[in-house]
Amino acid sequence: MRKSGVREAPGVGVGGSAVHAEYVSPVDLALAFTGIGDRDSALDHLEQAFDERVMRIIMLGDPEFDALHAEPRYTRLMERLGLPPAPM
Repeated sequence: MRKSGVREAPGVGVGGSAVHAEYVSPVDLALAFTGIGDRDSALDHLEQAFDERVMRIIMLGDPEFDALHAEPRYTRLMERLGLPPAPM
């Protein structure tokens, strides 16, 4: 599973700019990966959000995640959350 959350810092980024630690929710990363069509990465991050008990995981039933409805991992995650099955 990919690791979200905190970037390496302090350090030097591209072009010598300073890099600062910044939290990125796995739900936000899942939204981004869903948007570009990378379903496996999106589901990796949603599973991570579940494991980390990220409150925003309840967004899983929102239309932004419609592209994941046919994925068995999505269905299992909805069941684990106790949410109703998403329409296909």
